[in-house]
Amino acid sequence: MDIKVTVCVITYNCIKYLPVLLDSIRNSSFKYFRLLFVDNNSSDGTVEYLENYELEKTVIKLPENTGHSYAANIALKECTTRYLILMDHDTIAHEDLFRNLYLEAEREKDSEFTVFAPKIVDKSRNETYFGGEFHYIGKTYTNREMPDSPELGMISSTSPLVDLEKLPDDLTFDEDLFIYWNDADFFYRLRAFGRKIKLVPEAVVVHLGGTKDYSHRTGSEYSPVRAFYVARNHRLFVIKNYSLMSILIFMPCFLLYELYNIAFCLKKKVFIKGYLRSVVDTFRLLLTTIKKRSAFQEARKIAEKDLVGWYRLDYTPGVIVTELEKRSIRFLDQIFKRYFLLVKTVFWK
Repeated sequence: MDIKVTVCVITYNCIKYLPVLLDSIRNSSFKYFRLLFVDNNSSDGTVEYLENYELEKTVIKLPENTGHSYAANIALKECTTRYLILMDHDTIAHEDLFRNLYLEAEREKDSEFTVFAPKIVDKSRNETYFGGEFHYIGKTYTNREMPDSPELGMISSTSPLVDLEKLPDDLTFDEDLFIYWNDADFFYRLRAFGRKIKLVPEAVVVHLGGTKDYSHRTGSEYSPVRAFYVARNHRLFVIKNYSLMSILIFMPCFLLYELYNIAFCLKKKVFIKGYLRSVVDTFRLLLTTIKKRSAFQEARKIAEKDLVGWYRLDYTPGVIVTELEKRSIRFLDQIFKRYFLLVKTVFWK
């Protein structure tokens, strides 16, 4: 069989999701793929289930949980085909997911489109996502309706197809980010190097319930682990990827967003284990991030004004629940919108 695509699933303590995930992969209408699993030292029987499931595959077992970025980079290194599809462990592949992504990539072989993103049906939140855009304060915005253009500003790492022959040299996932913002960081840099992301709405993947401690789905409790990574990685992303001029221009909004994050973490009772810990770790990684920044800023081709914009602040459903929280978000939206219009008028003519 002529293998066209490598499908990699990054796993971590996900045995409850494996039956439906593996069955969906087995039932794919597209058969010309190599199946690869990279496991982040699961302890719930995930690896044993994978090894016993009757489906041809390769399982790489990592000695410790080194995060999504490290596992994704292993997939980039181990991929033996031009195309790589990165799947989350809590997903279900529609029977034509692989086929539609592959066919679109083949149609765009000679274009600047390098990543092809599916439509995501989030079953646990009863929502549908059509890729997204990048807010200038360093947050992603999710399209919940079909956008006018198939070219996207940002996507998550849920089942995109990456054309490795068009991937910029040395572009990998930032392993210091571990999880959260690592996909935003990767795809932002990809676009800064002049490559493009395309939505393939005919390709459909179902996203399920997330991972304990890292994801938020329901309830008033908010994970301090999630709060830590979200706050820390947001700062590191901006420091590394934004030009000095953009950082100075948007500093008032960055500071306002930081104040909001403090209030949010206090209200969710994750201030010490989440927010304060994130501040300490930001300083720990500061020098390393500045070194990465220097290399990236020299190599980038596209400036911020062509990569970011203003969009309504986008939060995981169920996180912003009280009327006070909703009003505060609307207040920030208006400030950020007016500030961005000022920047476009004065600095980004």
